[in-house]
Amino acid sequence: MKTTTSPKLKDYLFADLGGTLLRVEFRGERAAYASGSEAVVKDALTGVLETGQVRGIVLAAAGPVRGGSCELTNLGWTVTTAQVSRWFGGVPVALLNDVEAQGYGALSVDEKTRVRWTGPKSSPSSEERQTLLIGHGPGIGAALLLNGETPRVFPTESGHASYAPDIGVGRDYAAHVREHDGMATIETALSGRAFSQLFHFFD
Repeated sequence: MKTTTSPKLKDYLFADLGGTLLRVEFRGERAAYASGSEAVVKDALTGVLETGQVRGIVLAAAGPVRGGSCELTNLGWTVTTAQVSRWFGGVPVALLNDVEAQGYGALSVDEKTRVRWTGPKSSPSSEERQTLLIGHGPGIGAALLLNGETPRVFPTESGHASYAPDIGVGRDYAAHVREHDGMATIETALSGRAFSQLFHFFD
């Protein structure tokens, strides 16, 4: 798939490493691969070297990022900036949490392209705006967006918080999830991969 990339960024590799898919963009071309082992991800990323030299890499990864390292929550291995840099001969690498990367992208979305679902019709000024971003897919992630003079995004691992309603059908569903998964978190109960749980519970 062809996209428009800023000339300043045309030699930078952008990648989103999730628990299900690895999405890659380089020189305006996009591709998607199944995520997997370190070797699978390395082969997919370094494959872009066939089309040109990479000057730098921005990698968004599904897991908590600390000190240039991310433990990939649903893949069972850890990716680091040093490791990815070595694959490309020492180029600089920026590593972000995947929902954090989505947050910076959301802050740059033009007002005219946004769709309002609910809430007040008038938006606060950019200096006052605080937004909760929820990313819903095979997992669930969330981040707090502060769109002030210097935009900031604060990622969380809220999908791994306990899902623990204590009344009615919510309590019964939580017990159902614990019976099948051993624990009930927001992610195991409500993410895309939990749809089968919901189906069997309400069937």
